[in-house]
Amino acid sequence: MYWEDFGLQKKVNGKWEYVDYIIEGFSWIDGCYGSYDLDENNQLIQKLDIEKYHGKLSKGTYRIVKIVTDANYMANINIYSDEFEIK
Repeated sequence: MYWEDFGLQKKVNGKWEYVDYIIEGFSWIDGCYGSYDLDENNQLIQKLDIEKYHGKLSKGTYRIVKIVTDANYMANINIYSDEFEIK
C-alpha cells in the first residue's frame, strides 16, 4: 500500500538530498483511509503536482521517493522513481 505523500530528492555533488516543501502547516492524508494498493503488476502510477509542494525546480537531476508499506504494516520500503532532469 502507499499514501498520497511523496518526497522529492535532488542530486547534489553526487548525493541525493531532499528538497524542502514550500507549504507550511499542511498534512498528507493519514492512515488507511488515504491508502491505495499497487496494481496487479505491482506498479504505482500517480500524477504529482510537484510545483505545488516544492515550487519551481531549478536545473538539476531529481527523483521522487514513495514509501510503500506491506499489507500488515510490518515493513516500509522506499521506492524511487527514474531520475529526471530539469534543464
